[in-house]
Amino acid sequence: MSKHPKTLDKITDILQRKRINENLSLYELENKTSSLGLKISAGTIQKIEKGEIIPKIDQLLILLSALGSEIEISSLLIK
Repeated sequence: MSKHPKTLDKITDILQRKRINENLSLYELENKTSSLGLKISAGTIQKIEKGEIIPKIDQLLILLSALGSEIEISSLLIK
């Protein structure tokens, strides 16, 4: 179990489940991210899925796009 917030655990779980449901290997997902303009190595993807590292926002958006998903922010509060 990671030490990160529950929301991050949910996101990393969703990423891994979507990758597996799409029958994509880590290397295939690496290639898809590269074709979208930001290569994320298979090793980094694996660490993100395991909760070992927190993805940067650009990594998260590219991974979601490569998996045919999107993120919806329903409200934004900046103080």
